[in-house]
Amino acid sequence: MYRSWLIVVTLLALCAGPVFASNWNELSTQQQRLLAPYADRWDSLDEKQRERMALGAQRWLELDPAQRQKFSQRYERWQSLDPGQKRALQQRLERYRNLTPQQRRALRNRLDRFRELPPERQRALRERFKNLSPQERQRAMRKFEQRRKGPRQ
Repeated sequence: MYRSWLIVVTLLALCAGPVFASNWNELSTQQQRLLAPYADRWDSLDEKQRERMALGAQRWLELDPAQRQKFSQRYERWQSLDPGQKRALQQRLERYRNLTPQQRRALRNRLDRFRELPPERQRALRERFKNLSPQERQRAMRKFEQRRKGPRQ
C-alpha cells in the first residue's frame, strides 16, 4: 500500500512540472531580496519570465560562496562582451546542445585532455588553431575525428 502511494505521489509530482511562486508574496524572503529590482513590475512579467527568475534566484541561493564568486566573474565577463561576441557564443552553445550525448561526452573528454596539457602547450595549440583558415580548421577536425575513431573496418 505504501509503495503504491509513493508511486502515485511521484507520478503526480512529475506530471505537475516545476513548482514556483507566481505571485510576489509567494516568493521566499531571500528570493524577494534577490529579485527586489523587479518587485514593482513582477505582476506584469509573463509567467515564463517569473518562473525563470524565481528558479534562477533559488539556484543562486543554493550555491556556496565559491560558486557564487565564479558565477559573478563569468557574468561580468559576459557583460563585457560586444553583441557579436555574445551572438557567437550563443551559436556555439546551440551547436553544443544539438550534439548527441556521445558527442558531448567525447567533446568533454577532449577538453579534459587539453586542460591536462602544460600551459605553454595549450597556448601553442590555441595559437596554431587560431592561425588556420576555416577550411584548414575543418580539415584538421575531420582528421582528428578519423584518428579518434581508429582504422576503418
